[in-house]
Amino acid sequence: MKNITLHQTILAGKQKRGPHFFFPMFFRDYIQSEQQDYNAYYFVKTNDPEAIQKEFLKLGLESDRVIFLPMRNHRFKTWHEKRDLKKALKMHDIDAFHLLTYANPSEDMPLLEMVQEMSIPMLFTVTYNGVPTAFQPNAAPRFEKDRKKYGPLFEKIRFQGLLSWYDDWPDFVNENPMFPQKPMVYVINSRYCDSSRFKPVVNKRKLVLFASALVPYKNPMMFVEAVALLSRWGSLRDGWKFMLCGQGSEIPKIKEAMQYDDLVEWMAIAPPTEYIEHVVNSSRLYVSCQDIDNFPSLAMNEAMASGNAIIARPVGRTDLFVKDGVNGYIAEEDSAHGIAKAMEKYLLKHEKEQEKMQDASVQLTKEVHTAEAFIRQVNEFWDQSLNQ
Repeated sequence: MKNITLHQTILAGKQKRGPHFFFPMFFRDYIQSEQQDYNAYYFVKTNDPEAIQKEFLKLGLESDRVIFLPMRNHRFKTWHEKRDLKKALKMHDIDAFHLLTYANPSEDMPLLEMVQEMSIPMLFTVTYNGVPTAFQPNAAPRFEKDRKKYGPLFEKIRFQGLLSWYDDWPDFVNENPMFPQKPMVYVINSRYCDSSRFKPVVNKRKLVLFASALVPYKNPMMFVEAVALLSRWGSLRDGWKFMLCGQGSEIPKIKEAMQYDDLVEWMAIAPPTEYIEHVVNSSRLYVSCQDIDNFPSLAMNEAMASGNAIIARPVGRTDLFVKDGVNGYIAEEDSAHGIAKAMEKYLLKHEKEQEKMQDASVQLTKEVHTAEAFIRQVNEFWDQSLNQ
């Protein structure tokens, strides 16, 4: 059985994204699973091993296969961190190196180049959906930072396999000269969340939730505009409330729009927190307005497990999560008007019909988007990447 390490940088004191919660949970479930086709290790580079270990304990992850690699802060930093990683790779006789997330090129690139020099097969998980868009000829200026970040990564590091969240990556890799050796691309079609933390409460509130980073590509303003339309149509009634849960640069615009459209009575921005299960478990409807794809949004997955019906834009493989008319609606028109119409359709339903949709979301997380399904796909990815 081959030894494989998952490698990730997680910083204490910094706002976490979905992958920072998902991969510790996945590793926990993998090493407890009967489907362990590989001896898996988890190398975590961090500025505070003790704090991250406490975070892992909250997720139920406690294992001697978690190896903490401390970030150094002296003039021999890079040399020292390379030595730490090289020692860990040799100590555990690692056969393959799987980079989970790519956070900081100046921190990560020297280590990746060292691993490559050791001739250890290297794999990467694509968790950001904007890369193919960033490398289009006429990409918007805001994608320049993505080109500077990911261009050198794929030009310098010869990954053997890419585990992609998104189905546009096989074509992107085949058509782009950044990938002269054309790594194998495996596209997942199922992803899961932590059902021990996300599950419906008995007495749900009449709450519609937008839970995401409040930044432009997540498009929270579309949600606000949709609620403003519901207000103008007279569809805000029966005690329903609307909440945005997240942090980001769009908050000033959101607050201004709430005042302008007189939505303060109906809408609120939740206080910042990394752990939102108490809100998601009690809400009934979850809305996503992000630009590129809704699969495999961890927030949407958690909302489904928590018993929320889903409203989403018609982008990417959203239909893997949202079965139109069953556990929610995919907007017929890709606009604030389309989102408002879909929300209205749900809000005007009888409560029993709403509950059927909410229950259907839970069933999808129990029958389709499961730990077993995801682990099976990861094993297939490792098999195909390392045995080609």
